[in-house]
Amino acid sequence: MSSKGRTLTLGAFCTYLAALSYVCFAKPDGLPDMPSEWFGIPIDKAVHFLMFVPYPVLAVLTFHKKNYGVLHDILIFSIVLVTGTALAIGTELIQSTTGYRSFEINDFYADALGMAVGAALAAGIIIYRRGKA
Repeated sequence: MSSKGRTLTLGAFCTYLAALSYVCFAKPDGLPDMPSEWFGIPIDKAVHFLMFVPYPVLAVLTFHKKNYGVLHDILIFSIVLVTGTALAIGTELIQSTTGYRSFEINDFYADALGMAVGAALAAGIIIYRRGKA
């Protein structure tokens, strides 16, 4: 990836993290009203799922270099999963200290499911890049 491409992905990753922080920590009255369910799924769980799908994809696009070996791929993928999981549990723990948000284990499960889907997409990116190298 060119330096311009890496700058763009880094910018997208930082923008994503800023948006994630806003959505996770903004007071609920500052967020738009939404229905309570979407196809029978609690909307807040669907939002948590969707918030964490991009993390592994953007992290891999930003930090993975296709010209390194398989061990580098495994290391980057592992770091992305560990930091993503830490981000998900960290947001829930911090929410519990705000007074206007709460820690909900089901929110973390939705975050983790989103991370898993994003991780599958990120693994596909790594495999695709490996095939092109």
